[in-house]
Amino acid sequence: MNNSFGPVQVLGMVVVGAAMLLCYGIMPFIGFGVLTFFDYAAYAFRWIGISVPFGGWALLGGAIGGAIGLSRSLRRVGKPGMSPKVAVWGMACFACLYVLSFTYCHVMKPVRAAAPPAVTAPAVTAPANTAQ
Repeated sequence: MNNSFGPVQVLGMVVVGAAMLLCYGIMPFIGFGVLTFFDYAAYAFRWIGISVPFGGWALLGGAIGGAIGLSRSLRRVGKPGMSPKVAVWGMACFACLYVLSFTYCHVMKPVRAAAPPAVTAPAVTAPANTAQ
């Protein structure tokens, strides 16, 4: 009985080890980075009053899908030179979303937290019915 490993078995173990390292060690960080990237951009929609995360993700998905669809349709109608312009405008809009999100998170939230609470007028209630 020969219990030693041949070159094919060693190569197989190296490939399986590399695949496991990729799947369990690196890919979760990449996936989490992408998720955080888009979530931070979706957070910028709080400026226009969308405080529900679903609404921000829906608008962001619509904007990205619209840009990709516009780029593909421009190629289809014979204007492939316009696709890079659409991509540049899309990246510029994404950068603006990031600036808005950064401003909201790091400037507006601390300012609102440090501001004194707003004074509100006392609630006016109708007089009680005292008919006898």
